Amino acid sequence: HPPAGAAGSEFVFYIVDRTARFAELGRRVHAFLEKGLGRNFFESGQLAKDAVIGDALRVKLEGELLAEREVGPTMAKMFLVSTHLAFPQAHLLDASCAVGDGAEQAFDYLYPHVQARARSAHRAVLLDALTAQLDEEALDRLEPRLRPMLRFVGGAARARFGLCVEQVSDSVTPFDLQVHLCEWRKFRTRVDRMRLCRRGSVLDRTRALRAVEAARRTRKSPSGR
Repeated sequence: HPPAGAAGSEFVFYIVDRTARFAELGRRVHAFLEKGLGRNFFESGQLAKDAVIGDALRVKLEGELLAEREVGPTMAKMFLVSTHLAFPQAHLLDASCAVGDGAEQAFDYLYPHVQARARSAHRAVLLDALTAQLDEEALDRLEPRLRPMLRFVGGAARARFGLCVEQVSDSVTPFDLQVHLCEWRKFRTRVDRMRLCRRGSVLDRTRALRAVEAARRTRKSPSGR
């Protein structure tokens, strides 16, 4: 975040400096991937015979990112997800994904029996456990409308942006799930302020719209702050 009280040229300098440092980090990530996937991968899209892919590559790249100054779990996740979407041949996040700080509240809610320190330290383990539980049968039991909606949204995204099935799946993937866990916090604080959605409930559209309207009425406009 910008330094407290930063304004004018000081704020602009902070943004430019941070952008430049992350551009350099992107160059180092590129070199790391080129070493693991093959020198000609970025030109030809062909993996080297001895390429390191999948979870083995994810673990190594995540470690490299977290060793960088000012890179935490959320920023590491950003690099991992964007790399996974850009280069699906590497299967970077097929099995697991880094979990940002924003998922903390969701894990508090889902795993209250796990000690808080353990939840924070082992978010990736909890994500893997949750992913394993959400097979097709479990998803249909929890919310029968979810998988048809995933297929619809996935097809629309591929048609609109020219993406392939490897990039936008029709099922719940680990990196999709960690994003949902992070966004759930915003849903709770900005939409479902009245806590209409309880554990295991199916969100009713009418109640949801009522909650959104209530949140809109109570939200202060920028001019009133």
